[in-house]
Parts: sequence; C-alpha cells; structure tokens
Amino acid sequence: MFRPALSEALRYWRAVGYFSSSALESFGAPLGEFIRNGGSIRLITSVELREEDIDAIQQGLSRQEICERRIEQIIDEEFSGEISDGVLALVNLLRIGRLDIRIAVPKRGRGIYHEKVGVFFDREDYVAFSGSSNESRQAFEETMKA
Repeated sequence: MFRPALSEALRYWRAVGYFSSSALESFGAPLGEFIRNGGSIRLITSVELREEDIDAIQQGLSRQEICERRIEQIIDEEFSGEISDGVLALVNLLRIGRLDIRIAVPKRGRGIYHEKVGVFFDREDYVAFSGSSNESRQAFEETMKA
C-alpha cells in the first residue's frame, strides 16, 4: 500500500513519534517518482530524550533547549562516520525544499509525541492511514512482511 501510494502522491504528510533517515532507504524507487512528480513531505516527529536530558529538565533547564541539544547530538552521530543512503536522501530533500521537519516537544513528562498518522495527497484525492508503524527502515520492512 505504501509504495504505490507514494509513487502517485504529490504530498505526503506524516506525524510519528520516531523518525529515522533509514525510512527513506525503504521507500525505494517510489520516492524518486514522488520527487520527479514535484512531491513534498511534511513531517512532525519527536526526539527521544535520555535520562540525563530528563534530569536536566527537572533541574530547571528549558525543555526546548534540551531537545535542541539532543537533536545536535543525533546529527553529530549520523555524520561522524560513513554517510548512509538515507542520510544523503534526507540532506538532499532538505536542500531542494521538499522536506519540512517539525519537532514536537511535550510540555511536561518523560513521554514523546506519539501520534502515528499519515496522509498521501494527489491532485484530487487523499489516502489517510493510522497505526503503530514508526518512520524507519525496520518499521517499514516489518510492516511490509505482514
């Protein structure tokens, strides 16, 4: 369902608790068709905080600031070694203005933003879905086996 819908879509909106650039590797050729058709992705996701991040928030540091630091750490980790195809796709989509990423930051508590919905739009119609899959290669490969 996912790949055929992506190859026909003009817009893909996704709200999900966890995103990994590895998801872009799983999209395969339909991602190329989507981009050639002028497609764009709007993504709302979360950032997973570590125990020390939670401690810092409890000691009074800004949740926003801690989330920004955590994102910087993730970027440093992703770009410290060999660059994966997913990271290259992510960088290129951002560079050409076809990917808009927003980070949802919970106002309180330990949890992450955990909604999991998606919508594919073409010129006239849309297909929406909801469910437990995250936006990662592992999630897509497990979902596609079912």
